[in-house]
Amino acid sequence: MDRAVPWGNGAAFAAFIMRRRGHLGWTQEELSERSGVSVRTIRNIETGKVGSPRRSSLAMLLAALDKKGGQQPSVPGSAQVLREHDVNTLVHALRSRRLVVVTGPGGVGKSRLALETAYRAAPLPDDRGVADLGQLPPEDSPAAPSFQEVADDVGRRLPGPPYGTRPELLVLDNVEHLPVTVTRLSARLLNDRPRLRVVVTTRRRLTVGGAWTWEVQPLSTDGPGGAAAFFVHRVREVCHGLSLDPGGQDVLALCRMLDGIPGYLELAAERLRSLPLAALVADGAALAGLTGSDLSLLPHQRGVLPSVRWSLGLLDPAQRALLHDLVKLPPRFTLQDVRHATAPGTVTSDIELLDALSRLVDCSLVQVVRDGDRYKYGLMSTVRSALTRERRPAPAH
Repeated sequence: MDRAVPWGNGAAFAAFIMRRRGHLGWTQEELSERSGVSVRTIRNIETGKVGSPRRSSLAMLLAALDKKGGQQPSVPGSAQVLREHDVNTLVHALRSRRLVVVTGPGGVGKSRLALETAYRAAPLPDDRGVADLGQLPPEDSPAAPSFQEVADDVGRRLPGPPYGTRPELLVLDNVEHLPVTVTRLSARLLNDRPRLRVVVTTRRRLTVGGAWTWEVQPLSTDGPGGAAAFFVHRVREVCHGLSLDPGGQDVLALCRMLDGIPGYLELAAERLRSLPLAALVADGAALAGLTGSDLSLLPHQRGVLPSVRWSLGLLDPAQRALLHDLVKLPPRFTLQDVRHATAPGTVTSDIELLDALSRLVDCSLVQVVRDGDRYKYGLMSTVRSALTRERRPAPAH
């Protein structure tokens, strides 16, 4: 590998590691795992937030990227292996769509997928921008910023000058609490910048004209692949010397209890530094109370309960009351089951019931299993656990 790269130029260094990473077929997570440099640091270097990385980080990155044999074998259970299909699908969609909405439950990995997609679809830092709106208050709160304030903030993160000769890409990240604002903003940006493509990540599906939507699914909890492989891989990364069998009973049980959500599985892997796996599985309440120490995450992303409660906060009283009624149903239930389980007064008509159920699906709080024209529904274990810890709200009519 040629070391005579102008490292004094932050943009050149960022472009170099992205080209080399792309040549090796590695995601940021893969490079982090092989170099020992955090994903956050790699992300900051590639987005230009860090123009002069520490010598130690530079040396570790160069050592990991200095591979003579071309592409290295993928690490089983790594994010690269388990989410490669999602990334490829999103990159392909951006070739023909200007607005892509990535949706799914909290912790499922929407932001990681969107950012990795952006790096592949727009390799040069000047051609892409990222605006994380998760720290803003909900748009229906008294402290909510005005539309123009949000637009100005996003405008400062737009890639390059408008009407350039190269395609541009913008990621609007963590926007479920700003549906009206982001819908208006996306329409304005796409109209004002003809070469711009926008990727939106949200727990709540956005209805925007012309948008292409991709639902990110939890990892499979059936067998030793999927969630189990990911969890065991993460345990090896954070608890050196601890080796678990991905087909082990406790591993599979934990993955089911955490619904195959990668973010939750990472919290559990971190907890194994202080508690044995058997203790976590034996006490389901302990799993619901999992929290992490990654301060780069938003507060509601640092634990299972905070994450679920943030999603519950997107609901109106009637939708939240209906969700409590659904806790009484088995893991898989039908629309007729929903009608029977709904308490009197929750909704005033069947039309209102169907609308409320649809909103719960849109907010990634109720899952849909489609088999042809037959639909079944379900609640994730983590959502059920969070609901049992709060009182059923009285619907307002």
